[in-house]
Amino acid sequence: MGIGLRRQHFLDAAENVQIRFKSSPFGRQSHGHDPHNSFTLNAYGDALLVNCVYRDWHGSDFHTKWCWSTKAHNAMLVNGEGQKPHSPDPFGNIVAWDFQEGADYAAESTQSLALEQEKAGVMIHYSAPEPLCFRQWSGYEPEIDEDYLESTNRPGFPMQWHLEASTSTKHEYMFVLTVLRLYRKGQQLESAPQTEQNDTAILLRVPSADDAMVTIALRKPGVTQASISGLEFTHFAIARKGEQEWRLAGKQVGE
Repeated sequence: MGIGLRRQHFLDAAENVQIRFKSSPFGRQSHGHDPHNSFTLNAYGDALLVNCVYRDWHGSDFHTKWCWSTKAHNAMLVNGEGQKPHSPDPFGNIVAWDFQEGADYAAESTQSLALEQEKAGVMIHYSAPEPLCFRQWSGYEPEIDEDYLESTNRPGFPMQWHLEASTSTKHEYMFVLTVLRLYRKGQQLESAPQTEQNDTAILLRVPSADDAMVTIALRKPGVTQASISGLEFTHFAIARKGEQEWRLAGKQVGE
């Protein structure tokens, strides 16, 4: 189906962290209109990073120009443009994965941010080779047909907040690392992640909730042998926390 779902606590939403991503050979038609490589994130009973699941009436401007757009979901734009909307074209696929005790990896092929916060939150860190431009706004583009909702006695839609990050100049190729850090309401995330990189890899050090340091080294695309900060590896990534280490290779689907 091209849908991935990762959950921690199935029976207790207050303790559960769930991430869902989509990259499907069935395309973007019908109720699967969300873009390939898009994702949603729920944590501790709250929907944090959401897609657009509302519509006023079928075929309205809001429905076809916003709900079906890439911008309405957590996904990537190229030169400000999204994917072909509501299309059956089979452009998406989950091409590699590696699930281990304590660490998971999945890769999608193909080719905005909404935040609702009560019990939990998410802090977002970007690491890019140049300063990024940010745009933040709320609402919908185009707007909902409020007259229609009122005529059918339907309540209005909840507000959604959006964040878009982009490079200031165009590039033929760009590698950007985005880190999402979850926290409960009232919890403080004091330290920011630290990054370093060279021609073969990028290294990320992230303080975890239990004050342990998580180190992740990623091999850059097109490189077969990575070396950084004393780590030598051919895997896609190495992750360390305390005495634990995970080497994530990325198995092809079907293996």
